[in-house]
Amino acid sequence: MFIRELLLLQSLFYCPNSGEILDLVEMQTNPEIFYSAFLELERKNMISILAFDSAAIKSLLDQRYEHYFSSEFPLIYRNKKRTKVVV
Repeated sequence: MFIRELLLLQSLFYCPNSGEILDLVEMQTNPEIFYSAFLELERKNMISILAFDSAAIKSLLDQRYEHYFSSEFPLIYRNKKRTKVVV
C-alpha cells in the first residue's frame, strides 16, 4: 500500500458523516483502490470496509466503474436479504 492509499483510508475514517464519505469516494479519479485487496487490510478490499455506507457501495458498484472489476479481486458482500453476492 502506498502513501496515497494510506492517506485516503485515513481520510475515510475521519469523515464525520456518510455524505462526506460519498463525496470522497466520488472525487477519486481512479477508483481502483477500492477494488484491490491489500495485505495491510488483512487481504480485504475497501468495499468491505465501506459496507456500512450503502450510498458509497452503490456508487462504487455502478456500471460506470465496471471496467475496474477484476476476477483477481472479487467483490464479495451480503445484501439486506443476507444472500452472498459476488461481482
